[in-house]
Amino acid sequence: MMKGEKSDVNSSNIIRKSLLHHSDAFDSEITNLLLVGNSETAFLFSNNLQELANFSLIVHVVKPEDALSLLIEESFNLVVLDHDTEELNTISFSRIVKMNNPISRVIIISQSHTIEFFVEFINLGSVDAYIPIPIDEFSTYSIILEQQAKYEIADTLAQLVKDPPKFSPAYYLLKEPSLLEKKRYSSI
Repeated sequence: MMKGEKSDVNSSNIIRKSLLHHSDAFDSEITNLLLVGNSETAFLFSNNLQELANFSLIVHVVKPEDALSLLIEESFNLVVLDHDTEELNTISFSRIVKMNNPISRVIIISQSHTIEFFVEFINLGSVDAYIPIPIDEFSTYSIILEQQAKYEIADTLAQLVKDPPKFSPAYYLLKEPSLLEKKRYSSI
């Protein structure tokens, strides 16, 4: 275990690693990752996660039911689903993740399939990326960084929609909704 890391395994097979250090002074974004799966693939990926990217919290869940309850309780930037887990329907589960938190990024890992199998799901938007096993550290690191960046962009856009900058057109429309109404003038 690394310095600043706390690991907790409870009775429902949830492995929680709180990573309390931040090596980058500019990294103010808290990045939480949820890994769902119990195959050898998931455990191999779990062991390499902290070496691949800097996360604030990594939670590895074996049972899909536990993952669903965690998704309701906590917010995760990245959700990694192990397609090799027999009791996990990764495509249906990815849709549930997207319905609960549309800006969360869903990554599928699999030892038994190739990218061609997941292309349709990526194009439909229920899956954001695919990582093949065995893990190529460079490409996996690139995929994780890309998905973290896409999450941050989507989060920033959501914040701008919710609370637009002062003096922008959207700011005035929120302050005065009647500006959206069309004025109908009667002809004399």
